[in-house]
Amino acid sequence: MSSTTPSLAPVPTDPGALPPSVIQEITRQLRGLRFGSVEIVVHEGAVTQIERREKVRLTPTPPHRG
Repeated sequence: MSSTTPSLAPVPTDPGALPPSVIQEITRQLRGLRFGSVEIVVHEGAVTQIERREKVRLTPTPPHRG
């Protein structure tokens, strides 16, 4: 699990106009994520936090016979 707080970035009215640094950080957090979520926190119109939660799925192993 990792959390990163980039510099505060105002959320523009045009959703395609997020600062490149915010888009890069979101992309970085998504890279390699197989099971989990990325949460983007906005406070007073600015992206204030990006949080990544990752789940690790374990495959059950058959009981050892010996």
